[in-house]
Amino acid sequence: MECDHQAWDLHQARDFKHLASLPLDDALRNRWLLQVSRAWQQAVYTHFSGMKLRPPQFVIDTARRRWGFWDRRHRLLGISERLLGCYSWLDVEETVKHELAHQVVDEVYAASETPHGDCFQKVCARMGVAGAASASPSSLREADPERDPVLAKVRKLLKLGDSSNEHEARLAIRKAHSLLLKHNLSLLQASRPENYVLRQCGPVRKRIDAQHMKVSNLLNEFFFVEVIWTHCYDTERDVRGRALALIGRPDAVRLAQHVFAFLYESLERLWKRHKRSQGIRRNRDRKSFRRGVLDGFQKQLGEQRQGDAERGLVWLGDARLGKFYRQRFPHIRTRRTRSTVRTNDAYHAGREQGLKLRLRRPVESGNGNRGLALEGGQG
Repeated sequence: MECDHQAWDLHQARDFKHLASLPLDDALRNRWLLQVSRAWQQAVYTHFSGMKLRPPQFVIDTARRRWGFWDRRHRLLGISERLLGCYSWLDVEETVKHELAHQVVDEVYAASETPHGDCFQKVCARMGVAGAASASPSSLREADPERDPVLAKVRKLLKLGDSSNEHEARLAIRKAHSLLLKHNLSLLQASRPENYVLRQCGPVRKRIDAQHMKVSNLLNEFFFVEVIWTHCYDTERDVRGRALALIGRPDAVRLAQHVFAFLYESLERLWKRHKRSQGIRRNRDRKSFRRGVLDGFQKQLGEQRQGDAERGLVWLGDARLGKFYRQRFPHIRTRRTRSTVRTNDAYHAGREQGLKLRLRRPVESGNGNRGLALEGGQG
């Protein structure tokens, strides 16, 4: 996959500085290649299980101006060292699938065409990945929200949500939710196909508990995205686990990522404040308190949605997004988890805080691009 030259240059100095800080030795590179091999095997199992594809030789590519390559003559599949060291594992998997598509065209269909011709496009569509000749990690293609008039207005309303005037703040948040709902309904009614993105949200975790599931379910229920806890790899920590992936339109995914960060920051901040106010030293009731906050916030969002429904604004889901989601994850399994939460004083105190929790304006961050957007296909 050739790079978009403008995107390659963006953050290049920062990325290579980050690479220089990593303990890159042969042992770590070999572990990276093992994970790339697993990503290739998983993609073949998911999308081409009936085809007899031989694994290629995997290499880490240090060449400039490309994120990955497929060498038909020597059966080499290369992935950029910069991509592996500086961006999310979902970005890596996207590039692996792009190069796998070239391999399928060459070794299964033996198609004689330009490198990104019709057969290649069909193979990419089968996997639900973009078939562009040049691309980049989508965190380098992040849209400017100020250029979208709807998102710009939502940002202003969320800023009003910081107001010390409780009535003004609640009214601003309610208007922001209604505006987002109208925006998504209008997009849903448009005849043109939508581009959907897949974005890793948060770190790779070894264990997914009830709190993580609750947060992801809130995003799915109220913020116009699909969610999945997918298998991931953290190249920097050399850790495998699961990470939350958000799937949806770029603006919806961007907002959901902000809500994700906002909720985790709020849970920690509110619990520390509760401990101070109650003179609590131990964290025994932290789980109950946090669940109360999330339940209260969910109730607040439900009441706002009910108000929108009374005004004739009802969200019934996005069938095209559902199709894209199933295309990317055809073997998805739904698993229900049960957790016991003590509905004690800490829970009720947390619930009261959740009922009053106001979604704040996004906080811009300069902390790099790991775990951000990954462009998907057409809906």
